[in-house]
Amino acid sequence: MVLVQPYLTHSLLVIAGDLFLYHGAKRYVGQNAARIAMLLTLCNRSQTEFITRCFTNGVEQVLSVIAFYYFLDQKDALRW
Repeated sequence: MVLVQPYLTHSLLVIAGDLFLYHGAKRYVGQNAARIAMLLTLCNRSQTEFITRCFTNGVEQVLSVIAFYYFLDQKDALRW
């Protein structure tokens, strides 16, 4: 269990990042473009290999996607 736990936690983070990517793209460019973005992300070989193998870069990427999602949300709320 100790050997498997980091992989399980990391896979949950990757799933959360994919959800934030889909919902952010759906909000700003539409549902069809969000589906195309998710299809291209899931079919990208380097994306599926490296995000699951390298823990630090994968976590950094997921947190960047989540931060960008909330940044765009705040950008709309803070118009002068």
